[in-house]
Amino acid sequence: MIPLQIPRKYFILILLGLIITAGPLHAQDTITISTFEEDTAVVKANLLLKKAYEKLGVSMVLVRLPASRALIEANNGEQVDGELIRISGLTNQYPNLIQIPVMIAELKISVFSKTVNFDVDGWESLKPYEVTFKRGFKGMEKHAGGLRVKRAKSSGAALEMLNMDRTDIVVVPYLDGLVLKKKLNMPRIKILEPPLEQVRLYHYLHKRHEALIPKITRVLEAMDQNGEIRRFWDEVETDL
Repeated sequence: MIPLQIPRKYFILILLGLIITAGPLHAQDTITISTFEEDTAVVKANLLLKKAYEKLGVSMVLVRLPASRALIEANNGEQVDGELIRISGLTNQYPNLIQIPVMIAELKISVFSKTVNFDVDGWESLKPYEVTFKRGFKGMEKHAGGLRVKRAKSSGAALEMLNMDRTDIVVVPYLDGLVLKKKLNMPRIKILEPPLEQVRLYHYLHKRHEALIPKITRVLEAMDQNGEIRRFWDEVETDL
């Protein structure tokens, strides 16, 4: 048999075509996800999501950044591929981020006080008081209008301000407040009841990973239906 002779210019074109149609050789082997720099209870979601991505053969790398910067970097999509866990609806403000439609966690938001006492009845009931919360926490920032607000660099810093009588009340996730209250040795800090609200939290991916979005959605849906997500958070709360 006479060997088939392919002119060099056509060989190069065929080779380029094969490379283009094949796509990346190791697409999505690693994905970089941003989150808060503070080690809050909700950041433990990284263990849950790492497990979810492993089911797809993807390794998830976590990057810690200030709260607002984490969202900006995830939306830019240059060095970061998505945001670990945030409130619903952030696509309106960060159009490159696509919300994965499976609830990852439900966060109870509580009011912490040292000297002030009142029955918590929604955000309106906070108006008479100076309120401090962590800068960049979107679940709280959206309610800041009409309130006398101070912003701290972290939930721990907010509680330290409360302990030093530099604010009336602090709004912080319930589990985080419990952990920090004990860690920072603040026995006079108390939790006002009932909780301010329950916030549902979701994972986000940059839109350039649109091929990955339905895959991780199916994995998380399965984990939700078999109770894996609920069991994970039950264990976290027990540990805390």
